[in-house]
Amino acid sequence: MRRRGQPLPGPLDDGLGNVRIVLVRPETAANVGACARLVRNTGAAGLDLVQPGDWRTVECWRSGWGAQEVLEEARVFPDLGSALAEAGLTVAFTGRHRPGAAAEDVREAALAIAALGREETAALVFGPETHGLSNREIALCGRSAAIPSHPGQPSYNLSHAVAIGAYEVMRARRPRGDEPPRRVGPGTVICIPKGLAHEIVTAGEEALECLVLYAPPLGPHGFVEVPRK
Repeated sequence: MRRRGQPLPGPLDDGLGNVRIVLVRPETAANVGACARLVRNTGAAGLDLVQPGDWRTVECWRSGWGAQEVLEEARVFPDLGSALAEAGLTVAFTGRHRPGAAAEDVREAALAIAALGREETAALVFGPETHGLSNREIALCGRSAAIPSHPGQPSYNLSHAVAIGAYEVMRARRPRGDEPPRRVGPGTVICIPKGLAHEIVTAGEEALECLVLYAPPLGPHGFVEVPRK
């Protein structure tokens, strides 16, 4: 059993080993620590800081529990351009509404990163807590992505935004066959492969009521809807 405070093993093989988390002018040391922990949670390649404030504090190391080595190995850059020099694909996370340059949904950006080869690198870029990335900084990135939120409180805490972005990339990378089965109960519209449609329909209503059916992950092709009476 791993003792409290003992570093975790190396990056996960099925994690984000070719993705780095980039924080631009982070203002809160606790958020830097929390993001370091997220690097470990997701198996990301590492943490990059652009013009950080006073982040080497006890608060930072406390919130980065289990990820002290990520903090020790964090790279510091004088500007965003330098931090992105090695990245083949960069995604700026922003809530800004820029005319003629709408940000894509976070899941669309995650799919683009998931499609990269293991030797290709990507960077998830996040701005300061108070006002986010500037338009110039967003323009330095190849893509921009937005995380849906309620209009009453549209901005996320920095570490929460990093968690959502990294999770969505992990989710997009997961093979479809690894998705857990979804239980389908009576009275539900079910989706099944075309090859099984006839057999299930001819089994009759009583058989459908008694069986617990598991639908495979849905894709854009090859599935049909069977309406229940």
